[in-house]
Amino acid sequence: MQRLIIEGHDYKSLVDKLQTQSLNAPCYITVANGKEPEGVIISRGRDTVDHLAVINKASLGSKWYIAQTNMDVWHAKVRDPRYEKAVELLEALGQTTDTQALVENVLRIKGV
Repeated sequence: MQRLIIEGHDYKSLVDKLQTQSLNAPCYITVANGKEPEGVIISRGRDTVDHLAVINKASLGSKWYIAQTNMDVWHAKVRDPRYEKAVELLEALGQTTDTQALVENVLRIKGV
């Protein structure tokens, strides 16, 4: 994956390649285009795409964030206390222009 990013592919090509490359382990891959808001969270198996969450104005609705933990959020019955805590903290901290500081603050809190 690192090679794909370093090679400087455009957004669409990178997303396409990240969906088709074989991986060593299942994972979640988040890609942002740099155009607000446009991105995708790819939930991957070793050789499969298990879920693709497109991030855009329509999918965000009134939310200003997307939270992702090691939880398959598209399965309504699956619960992850870390996901619920991340959502709670993001709501409490509010939207800011300093996204990196916001993410660091959330990740430092016990339970996320």
